[in-house]
Amino acid sequence: MWFLIGLCFVVVASACIAYVGVTHIWKGIPGEVDGLAYIYNIREGKLGLQGFFLGVEATTGYDYAFKRETGFDRFFKKMGLSKEFQSGDEDFDNLIYVLSDNKQLHRQIVHNAEIREAIQNLFKLESQYNFKLKEVRHRAGRLWIKIAGLSEFRKEDIPKVASTAVPVLKTVSESLIQSQSRSLRWKDPFIIRSVLLLSLSAGLLANGLIHLVRVFWIDIPFTMDQIPLFVDALSLTAVIVVMFLIAVLLLLGRSSRAHIVLLEVLLIGGIGAFATSLVELRDLNIEWDNSPGQEFDLVLENKKIHRRRRATSYNLYVTGWLDSERREKITVSSEFYDSLKIGDRLRLVQREGYLGYRWVEALEKIKSH
Repeated sequence: MWFLIGLCFVVVASACIAYVGVTHIWKGIPGEVDGLAYIYNIREGKLGLQGFFLGVEATTGYDYAFKRETGFDRFFKKMGLSKEFQSGDEDFDNLIYVLSDNKQLHRQIVHNAEIREAIQNLFKLESQYNFKLKEVRHRAGRLWIKIAGLSEFRKEDIPKVASTAVPVLKTVSESLIQSQSRSLRWKDPFIIRSVLLLSLSAGLLANGLIHLVRVFWIDIPFTMDQIPLFVDALSLTAVIVVMFLIAVLLLLGRSSRAHIVLLEVLLIGGIGAFATSLVELRDLNIEWDNSPGQEFDLVLENKKIHRRRRATSYNLYVTGWLDSERREKITVSSEFYDSLKIGDRLRLVQREGYLGYRWVEALEKIKSH
């Protein structure tokens, strides 16, 4: 049951994440500067202000981003994996990386110096206000800047940033409106492909983490042969990662987003693939197992509680199982632990596993007559 639930969850979670990725827009607090409306959202953490978004309402139908070009971007462009639009304006091209493969948007940037200058002015805010401008993004009817690195920045300074940034954002938005074509909408062929790949990797991660919590929360059944299970999960992860790599190359190769999506997919998808592989192999091994149960009559030799910073484990030390000469440790629930005393006899049922990972089906106290 859990094996099939896990597979279904990956599909459903990926679909939901893809939908949110296309339609969701952040919510924020409205503001106004010099008669221009804007909206902002503050991100705070234990160390104070972590970052914020600041945006204006803009034309719907666009999905693109500008970010500062880095050595990482130049490396993958030189390798031929990614291909970025060049406007012919040396100052703009050296500073800005355009995350869009929309040809009509490219033409607007080439023919409108006002857009290029406005984008560069937004990135010049970094030195003025001592923060990091992560990206300029236009999606779902909003054009915004994403700010981070605020060690010396205060919330009270946001209106000052807005007084400079909002008019520039409006300039970009209005310049696009003046030259926009209705056929511009969703003409970037790589957006949906990027969303699908990122959603699938995130779906694997969500499924794996949720079901790992389930596995760790439940004491019985449990898998005995954990090392072979981990090795096989790593092998399956390698196969999935290679498939992700091939998919990125086939679907996004020579696009502006290829290297960025590749990095996220390999990181998020790699972790998600391992977590999902681990729980799916574990569940498949248990649920498809038709081997006969092997019963053991155990004696409880000792029991101990191990307290750690964020968790407490309840351990039983028994004889009569695996190596009859040696005590074996079994971790159980606190309720079962409290019901036992040293010297009690226990019944344990072990099975061979569909994939060959031995597992324990049942552990119960033998009632004395």
